[in-house]
Amino acid sequence: MADDRAKKREAERRRYWADPERFRAKRRRNRNPKRESEAARRWQTEHPGYAAEWVRRDRLVNPEKYAERERLRGPRNSEQDRAYQRTYREAHKAEIAAKTAAWRLAHPERNLELKEQASRRRRARLTGVPHEEFTRDEIFERDGWVCGICGEPVDPTLPWPHPRFKSLDHIIPIAKGGANTRANVQCAHTLCNARKSAR
Repeated sequence: MADDRAKKREAERRRYWADPERFRAKRRRNRNPKRESEAARRWQTEHPGYAAEWVRRDRLVNPEKYAERERLRGPRNSEQDRAYQRTYREAHKAEIAAKTAAWRLAHPERNLELKEQASRRRRARLTGVPHEEFTRDEIFERDGWVCGICGEPVDPTLPWPHPRFKSLDHIIPIAKGGANTRANVQCAHTLCNARKSAR
């Protein structure tokens, strides 16, 4: 049986190389784009982050290939891109809202962190103080998970909205001109941070 399969494969290989263009045309005719896209989506779901990591590595290994692609693409039209994104969002409003809600439910910690980052960035911009990009966990690890206000340990396993949940405190509040930088933030309990307020 194995010999029969091998012979069949060899016969197909010979037919292919006798007229490869005919076989390519047949493959194009028999393509099922819907099935292929579903298979691609299923593969991406089963291998999260693989494609992005592969592209990142490929960019490092073949920078000239990506530079040539950018050159051929030409200068980006940011206004045209924004118009396309607006149109897409309007047309897929319900789908985007459902996906966003599902992601927020599945990643509550990350969602909270992104909200805090956006809030800190906006407050720093509105008050005109210096701003740095950093994560909460980076500061918590630096401070050894000890509250900078009361001096007691912060339990990283406590869920939100526990009063002793981990939070970031600005030593000099942004409202009083404090910068949103690593040097001006510390680990704190949510309750301690709320009691301190903008003092």
